[in-house]
Amino acid sequence: LGNWEFAGAYVAARGVPVDAVARGAANKLFEAYLTRTRQEIGMEVIHDKDAVRKAPRALRENHLVALVADHDALGLASTFVRGPAVFALRFGAPVLLMICVRQPSGKYAFFVEPVEVESTGDREADVDAIVLRYTNMLEQKVREYPDQYFWQHRRWRRQPPDTPPHLREP
Repeated sequence: LGNWEFAGAYVAARGVPVDAVARGAANKLFEAYLTRTRQEIGMEVIHDKDAVRKAPRALRENHLVALVADHDALGLASTFVRGPAVFALRFGAPVLLMICVRQPSGKYAFFVEPVEVESTGDREADVDAIVLRYTNMLEQKVREYPDQYFWQHRRWRRQPPDTPPHLREP
C-alpha cells in the first residue's frame, strides 16, 4: 500500500537503521541499482532467502526490519506470511503498520500504527492473532486508499499442507 520505498527512505533519513527484506529482481542490473540506491539512503537490504538468518541479527542490533507483510517471502516460507508475528514473539520486537500514501497535493503522508502483540503461551494461536490484527489494519487502510493498493503477487501460493480445501486458493 502506498510507496514503501519512500517510507523506508523517510525513516532511514531520520537516523533509524533500516534493514529491508526484499526479493531480488530478475534483472541483475536493475537489482544492483535498487540495492545501491537503498544503501545510499541508509537502508540495508536483506534478500528474502536470507531473512530467517539475518533479520534476527538486525533486530538484536536494534534495527527496524522492514517487511512487506502481505508478501509470502521465500526465506520465511516456513512461517507462511507470518514473519513479523514470529519475529515479534521470538525477539520481543514491536510490530508496526507503516504506510506512505500520496496525497492530492503530490506530497506523501506517513502513517505508523502499532499492532498489538500478545503472548499467551500458545505460539501458533498468538502468531495467527497478530497476523489477523495487522491484516485487518492493512485492510482498513486499503479501504481508505484503494487507488494506491496495487497487488500482483499470489500471497497464498505456498500454503501449509493442512490448509482446509475451502480456504485454499482456487
